[in-house]
Amino acid sequence: MARSSHLKVESYDPEVQKWESYEERLTMFFEANNVTEDKKKVAIFLSSIHTQSASESVTNFLAELKRLSSTCNFGAFLKDALRDRFVCGLYDATVQKKLLSEDDSLTLEKALKIAVSMETAAKSSAIIKEGTPSGF
Repeated sequence: MARSSHLKVESYDPEVQKWESYEERLTMFFEANNVTEDKKKVAIFLSSIHTQSASESVTNFLAELKRLSSTCNFGAFLKDALRDRFVCGLYDATVQKKLLSEDDSLTLEKALKIAVSMETAAKSSAIIKEGTPSGF
């Protein structure tokens, strides 16, 4: 029987469940789907954690990702893993597309800088539009 190349695991929500319980289900998921490579495990796990909400700033989103990953043993891969989840979990598709169009040298720091800049510009633009009379 062929296995799907698109494995999906339930999302982790620290407000609803304890980490230990989720970790046990995640381990069972890896075993049931014959996922043995650490990089693949990390990718699957990262795709299941927090995504940015519409009301959450990009800096708060990254802070939450860092908090959630603080107990993980990613080692040297942590910054790349955070960068990837940050980009893939962004709420604003325009910001996400911009970051995805960057070359392979995109770092977590650069991604945050671009996202904050675009978020600030969007907020400023909305404020200007609200204050501009419709006849102009």
